[in-house]
Amino acid sequence: MNWKQLLPWTPRAPATIPLARDFSETPIDTTTFAARYFGPGAQFQPTAARLLAENIGIAKVASRAISDRLASLQINVKVRTRVSSGTVKEVIIDDHVLLDLLERPHPNFSRAKFMGLATDWILTVGEAYFQKVSNGFATKELHPIPPWMVDPLITRNVITAYLITDANGAQYTMPADQIIRSFRPDPQNPWRAEGYLGPAGIATDTHRFASEHLRSHFQNDATPRLVLESNEGSEGFDTDELQRFSETWRMSNRHRGGSRPGLPVILPFMMHAVQLAMQGGQDIVPVLQYYQEQLLMTYRVPSSVLGKVVSGDRSSAEVNQWVFDRYAVKPIADMLEDDLTYQLANEFDDKLLVRFEDFVGEDKDFILKKRKQDLETKMTTVNLERTKDGEDPVEWGDEPIGTDKDVPYDPESASARINRPPSVPQSPADAPASEDTTDTTDTTDTTDTTDTTMHADLGDTTRMEKDLCAKIRILARKARAQRGTGREAVPA
Repeated sequence: MNWKQLLPWTPRAPATIPLARDFSETPIDTTTFAARYFGPGAQFQPTAARLLAENIGIAKVASRAISDRLASLQINVKVRTRVSSGTVKEVIIDDHVLLDLLERPHPNFSRAKFMGLATDWILTVGEAYFQKVSNGFATKELHPIPPWMVDPLITRNVITAYLITDANGAQYTMPADQIIRSFRPDPQNPWRAEGYLGPAGIATDTHRFASEHLRSHFQNDATPRLVLESNEGSEGFDTDELQRFSETWRMSNRHRGGSRPGLPVILPFMMHAVQLAMQGGQDIVPVLQYYQEQLLMTYRVPSSVLGKVVSGDRSSAEVNQWVFDRYAVKPIADMLEDDLTYQLANEFDDKLLVRFEDFVGEDKDFILKKRKQDLETKMTTVNLERTKDGEDPVEWGDEPIGTDKDVPYDPESASARINRPPSVPQSPADAPASEDTTDTTDTTDTTDTTDTTMHADLGDTTRMEKDLCAKIRILARKARAQRGTGREAVPA
């Protein structure tokens, strides 16, 4: 059954359909002077066709860097599983039909080309469209549609369908659930899209005009502009003479292919040349650099990612790569993840998720310090850490890591020591009475305090070590008692 028969509400007359933008404009004529301007301020917000045509220069270089990076990312299909009450875990699935669809969404487009094209459209225009082609049971292909061919149809603040204009100019509607739309909402009209190039149109135009100025300057042999002034009493040129003089001047003095390059120029009788002041390359280069940096900041692309060596150390390169991934690539990746999950994956199962692999670099120094602390405090084991890194477990990897307090090392004692609750220190009034009644020395002796502290610190050692400490404490008390009576200490 034709899908049009299922939608009796579909308007028949395209003129009655409320459009978000007008498709009746004539094709872009880049030869006219007015078509050279597209930035805000020169005319209304440019159309998708105009933006795609003007995506050249630094803007194209920046968008290409982002799209190439996102196209290189591996995409995963995950499922949400409940581990316990209030806890959900995401598990990767490697044999789902959705994964096969994302790996080859179109006969002519692989996953990398598909994601790169979507990213380029989102950056330039602000939106990307893909038609879902079904086999009667589920979506089997995704067909890309250029954004300038699609326009949303809004009913009561909800997009219910899309108006599609094909290459021949014919228009037809398609239900919203048959189209995947990934877009950045325009704050002025949230049902429309806004990319990066449109708001930066003035900077893009300025950079383009400055580049064209230099190109024209060098295209004409980089010669300065001259004015021929006639002296008093000289006669001017008529039209034919001026044309012949101009042609002869160009053919004779042109540096590329001229008949007199490098030779002195012969001026007409009773005339002298005056050079006009103009901006040369040394004046334009700072302007080009300023707007280049401004455009790169618009796309959040560090210049080092594009091949410019800003600093020779590796740490600076890693920081720039982290900034690029975190602030330029990740927002687009998050947008595509959400749109593919809610507009495609939910058709197969509402628990499925579409996620890119983790590509934003983490703080390696923090990770190493945290791993060391977790191992020393027995929060994890060697095998658990090896599993995180994709390594096979080892026989001894389930035992807790020993420290200098675990000598000689005993896994059970080490586990008991770290799992034992902390002891509450006793006050002097609650301390048990000493067994040695013959010790009448002053309790303020610092040696006695040291012995008690040493015994408290070694309270968690083995039985043999405890007995040895008790004997040392008794001998120390006897030695202090003998010193108090003036006798020599008897060796033990």
